[in-house]
Amino acid sequence: MGDGSQTGTKPATLAETTVVAMHVEEAARAASFGRVVAMLCAVGLVLTAIDGTRGPLRYAMVGALAYLGSIGTWAWWRSRTPERYSRVVFRVFGLSAALAAVVFMHYQGIFSPVPVVVVLGFAFFGQADDFKWLLPISLSLVALYAASALAITFQLIPDLGIFAQREITFVQRVSMIVMVTAVMLMQLLQSRMSRRTMMDALSRAQEAARIAKTREAQLDEAKENLDAAIKAGAGRGGRFTGSLVGRFRLEEIVGRGAMGEVYAARADPGGFRAAVKLLHLSRRDDPDLVQRFLREAKIAQHVRGPNLVEVYEASSAPDGSAYIAMELLVGSDLAALLRARTALPLVEVVTLVDDVARGLDALHTAGVVHRDLKPQNLFLVMGPPPCWKILDYGVAKVWGDATLTQGQLVGTPGYMSPEQAQGAEVDPRSDVFALGAVAYRALCGRRPFHGSDTPQMLYQIVYGTPVRPRELAPSLPRDVELVLAIALSKSKDARFPTATAFAAALRMASGNQLDPNTRAMAERIVRTSPWSRDAISMAAREHTAVAVPAPRRPPITARGRP
Repeated sequence: MGDGSQTGTKPATLAETTVVAMHVEEAARAASFGRVVAMLCAVGLVLTAIDGTRGPLRYAMVGALAYLGSIGTWAWWRSRTPERYSRVVFRVFGLSAALAAVVFMHYQGIFSPVPVVVVLGFAFFGQADDFKWLLPISLSLVALYAASALAITFQLIPDLGIFAQREITFVQRVSMIVMVTAVMLMQLLQSRMSRRTMMDALSRAQEAARIAKTREAQLDEAKENLDAAIKAGAGRGGRFTGSLVGRFRLEEIVGRGAMGEVYAARADPGGFRAAVKLLHLSRRDDPDLVQRFLREAKIAQHVRGPNLVEVYEASSAPDGSAYIAMELLVGSDLAALLRARTALPLVEVVTLVDDVARGLDALHTAGVVHRDLKPQNLFLVMGPPPCWKILDYGVAKVWGDATLTQGQLVGTPGYMSPEQAQGAEVDPRSDVFALGAVAYRALCGRRPFHGSDTPQMLYQIVYGTPVRPRELAPSLPRDVELVLAIALSKSKDARFPTATAFAAALRMASGNQLDPNTRAMAERIVRTSPWSRDAISMAAREHTAVAVPAPRRPPITARGRP
């Protein structure tokens, strides 16, 4: 992942790639215009050769035609491929055309139709990107025409042109000078407006395509959770509603997970609210699942911190099934926030990563790797002050202990680390990768890795690279991209050693104040593993910043998570 595309070329931001797309279009126009100029000059040379006129202007005309024809041929040859068309080509071509035009006008006649024909050149040169040279060349040509015409009008110099208009009056001459000068300037202005309109249209079209691509990725993500959402039945009564489990009276269901149901509950006595998670009846005869459930309870009880869900007790219900009683959280999980808002501002993501990193630090200090960090397992508790908490230790692993999953794939594709996707040993740096993937999703509006099915997703995690963040979120500081590149590195050794180190780097990067050593480390990563290019950006070489309407606030819910 980095600042280069798969082919090693440097990717651009949206505004920059719009200019790249315009460069391709300008090169095509330059090739066409150069070919036409070369052909017209060739015809002009033939006609001048058979013309019996003698004098210094004829020789100047022949020289100007030969010179401009050669430059036109050269410009056509160089512009056939956009990579060879440059500002040098434009400047040489533009300056040569302006100087030759002065000779043409004097040879044919200042008050002949030739000056109006010269205006056609403004249609091409006026849409060029190199405004620094375009403006002085164009204005100089207009000024030279006006000065020559006025000098002839006031009889300061003779009119030696073939079509010299000696019979027109002084007023007619002045009127023509004003009209031709105005036409030249208006054509220049019109060409600049056409370029600006084209750039705006290209930006809007590509932004619409980028949004459609993001929506498609979000739809894939939503489909993965659709079945679970349908089955959750949050807010409804469940099988155990009204039952007394330990000292908690169960109320409505607030959520379901792979292993259990979560009920809102009230302590008896005490009356305080809680969430009680019960192992599914269909799962309680599976010794591995029961052991995983009890391990979750053990981890939750012994690893505590302000950014971890608090567990009150864990025991067995009257029917013998295991349960965990924990704090009832009021707020919204990150998945719900992202469904409502698509992406979050950088300042909110920095806070999210700070809070989650502190929770992960508590887990890692206790020797626990979460292994399933994802938006559904991160909950924003309403304050004051608001606080992010980590939920669900169902597939957490005590670092160094034997796994209970017996080689099965655990975790959520799209957020798991490459080593986890390959079934290799995980450690705290695997959670750092997952946190980096969550931050990428929150900032960019789509997951770093996606596919139509699990095998494709896992292949992307192991071998693919995410789309460059600033192609999806152009306002992100470049340092943020570098920090994400480190967190999402394929190699564990190249990642941040701890979640808190990642959080600290992200906070510094949010102000483009990343320390030089971290920046250098990131640069090495992005050189060896460049970011992917979005299909839309690759097709049009583009990326733009767009104003997005303020998102609506998602509903506040009470949740206790499995």
